[in-house]
Amino acid sequence: MGTRLSNTMSLLLIALTAMFSFIACGGPSEQQKALEEAGLVESRRSSPEAAAKAAFEIWAQEAGIPYRNERYNGIYNDGTFATIHIRAEFRKRLEYPWLENEAELECKKVAKEWECERRMYFQLTQAERARQQRMAMATATAQAAAWAATATAEALSREATATAETAVIATPEAVVLPQLRHNWPP
Repeated sequence: MGTRLSNTMSLLLIALTAMFSFIACGGPSEQQKALEEAGLVESRRSSPEAAAKAAFEIWAQEAGIPYRNERYNGIYNDGTFATIHIRAEFRKRLEYPWLENEAELECKKVAKEWECERRMYFQLTQAERARQQRMAMATATAQAAAWAATATAEALSREATATAETAVIATPEAVVLPQLRHNWPP
C-alpha cells in the first residue's frame, strides 16, 4: 500500500509541476518547452533534422561517448521519409584525439512529427581517413629516415675503420712496432 501511495504522490507532483509550468509560461508552446526541459515529454520533432538531433543525443548519451561539432544535413526528404547525414567528432579517452565520424540516419513522418531510427553506425569521414593516412605516411617516412641515418652512420663507421686498417697494412713504415728481445742463443 505504501508503494502505491508513493507512486500516486509522484504522479501528482508531476501533474502539479506541469500545471505550474503551463500557468507560469503563459501558453501551449511555452508549456511544451517547460515540459521538455523538465524531461516529462519528448521534444517536438517538427523537422527531420530536429528528430535526428534528438535521436543522436539519446544515442550518444546511451553509448557514453563524448562528442562535439555535430552537424545535421538533410540529403533526401519527400515529406514522409528523409535521410539525414550526421557528422560529429568523437573522443573515446582523454589522451586520444578527436576523430570526425559520419552516419546516415533514416527518418519518417508519423502524424505531425518526425521519428528517426535509434541505431546509428558511424564511420570515419573520408577527410579523417585521409588525415590518418597522411599521419601514418609521415610516421613511416620519419622512421625510414631515422633507419637510413642509422644505417649510414654505421656504414661510415665501418668504412672509417676499414680505411684505418688498410692504411696500417699499406704503409708498414708508418707503424712503429715494439722491439722484441729474445733470450735464445744466436
